[in-house]
Amino acid sequence: VSGAGYVEAPNYPFVSEQVFDQLGLAADDPARRVVRLTNPLSDEEPALRTSLLPGLLGALRRNDGRGSHDLALFETGLVFHPRAEQRKAVRLPVDRRPTDEELAGLDAAL
Repeated sequence: VSGAGYVEAPNYPFVSEQVFDQLGLAADDPARRVVRLTNPLSDEEPALRTSLLPGLLGALRRNDGRGSHDLALFETGLVFHPRAEQRKAVRLPVDRRPTDEELAGLDAAL
């Protein structure tokens, strides 16, 4: 992506829950189910992000405010979801043919 002229814009993974209001997400949107930190670095950002979008939009807003209007940004980073919602990766064997149950698990995960 960098070779195509995009600039990487890494952001901290901490967010306030107001970012979801700013994005216009419904109250029951799954993205609003955040991992809350027990001891956050800042009381203003007590949760871990569920999307990269708020950080990228913030970077665009800051750069636009400084007169940089022609931007192409990207970010590779982690997002966080409550443990109950984490999806386990389906692992298929490499030393034998997968069973019907293993293939059904893969199909269900897709």
